[in-house]
Amino acid sequence: MRQANETMDKICTWAFHRKIKFNTNKTQACIFHSRARMKGARLIFDNIEIPICNYIKVLGITLDRDLTFIKHINETTNKLVNIIPRIKNCANANFGPSAQALKLVYNSLAVPVLTFGCEIWGEALARKSCRDKLLKAHKGFSNIITRGFKSTPYDTSFLLARTLPINLVVEANWIC
Repeated sequence: MRQANETMDKICTWAFHRKIKFNTNKTQACIFHSRARMKGARLIFDNIEIPICNYIKVLGITLDRDLTFIKHINETTNKLVNIIPRIKNCANANFGPSAQALKLVYNSLAVPVLTFGCEIWGEALARKSCRDKLLKAHKGFSNIITRGFKSTPYDTSFLLARTLPINLVVEANWIC
């Protein structure tokens, strides 16, 4: 922690000479190193203690202290799961947009939301819980496209909607 605080002092001095001011009220820190998880760890910047959090959000990706990305995947899928009922209300079995239009909505809304930053968090799909969470959100959209039921199996839902399972899309982007 001493080296981190010395670096913070250098940054503070550098910023002062360039007339740059950091908003220390918005500044947070997250320690990713396992040995640095001591109880008394303190980071000081410009004579103000920086709070150490369990996770931080950087450019839309939530980084937790263990880099499991579970919190990020939960936030992402919850964002999409909250949208699904609104789209479902517009797409009834008797009226509403066609399956092609719904698939266009899926490809332009759901896929970018679910795969955002997957180059960083793609490795988290090795966890079954993360993979299942993504597939559940994807299945909700597939059921809207096919006007299927909740009891429709995942694979059948994806096949009828003619969509690739989202975990395979993420893995393809992550590997590239």
